[in-house]
Amino acid sequence: MENKNTGFIEQAPRETDFIAGSSSITPLNHPTGNWFNSLPSDERQSGVYFDSMGCVSYSAINVIETQINWMVQTNQIPAATLKTMQDLGYFKDGVVNFSDRAIAKLSGTTRVGNYLVAVWDAIRKYGLVPESEWTFNPTQRTPAFDWDDYYAPIPQALLDKGKKFLELFDVSYEWLLAGGQVTPKFMKEWLKGGPVQIASATCPGWSTGNVPACSLATNHATMIYGVDDSGYKLFDHYEPFNKTLALDYKIPYAMRAVVSVKSTIPPAVIDPAFGKKFAGKMVLAVEDGGSLWYITPEGKRAKVGRKPEEVDEFLKAINDKRVPVTGMKNSDVSRISVV
Repeated sequence: MENKNTGFIEQAPRETDFIAGSSSITPLNHPTGNWFNSLPSDERQSGVYFDSMGCVSYSAINVIETQINWMVQTNQIPAATLKTMQDLGYFKDGVVNFSDRAIAKLSGTTRVGNYLVAVWDAIRKYGLVPESEWTFNPTQRTPAFDWDDYYAPIPQALLDKGKKFLELFDVSYEWLLAGGQVTPKFMKEWLKGGPVQIASATCPGWSTGNVPACSLATNHATMIYGVDDSGYKLFDHYEPFNKTLALDYKIPYAMRAVVSVKSTIPPAVIDPAFGKKFAGKMVLAVEDGGSLWYITPEGKRAKVGRKPEEVDEFLKAINDKRVPVTGMKNSDVSRISVV
């Protein structure tokens, strides 16, 4: 594969963008940082007669799909949310599958591609729709399916359905690297917080799957899902879909996105006296996938973060019996006001 542009347009971080280390985004906490077992379905960004130039959209949605697959596998999705996802048609062959084509359109992809942040902003604004309802067959020859067909207007009913995703999940993103050079050490740490969207060159050897470093210009967005002594493990939208990049491969752009489940705790009348009964205790919302809350001396609830040091501290407090844990139904949790 020659180093032609596949849809990535370079852009420096905006003043309003979050930068890792200075944002409030809480990364995930994967035990190994290898996301291979949660990868989504293989999907090509090019058809017989055209290339969608949608590499930024495909890689972004791969990041989301991989995270949600892992959350399903590790029982982090509440039962009510999982049922709604099934009813909306998010699953295909046992994994979640969202429409890359829809986001490529909604994010304003052009014949020269798109910016990383434009795609993430579109996902946060429009949500996601099932792949099965706005897809395309990359091998279709008859009737011909071309650029104009791929980027046809999306029906309003499907746009409305996309907003359902935003009722279930929050999506936040931050820059990890913009114009520098990643190292295996940093990538290993980043991967514990989620699969990483990158932009790099497609060096000679790209079509073989084992790619040495080169000095060509950045032209393609993909997803890194692991790193070991053999190199960076990459998931692509050109065959072969799984590739290994050399450890000295030039990766100048990296982006992290985090998907979090919105609480299924229903609204209720706040009861200050009820909250004060549990002051100083931990409350486990047993119907909300195990979300954990600390009840302050004032009787308000504060959700426990997922940073390793925070979790370790609370677990230690629980083990030392300094912070009792009480299981509670969602209807009762909702009676306690949030800090």
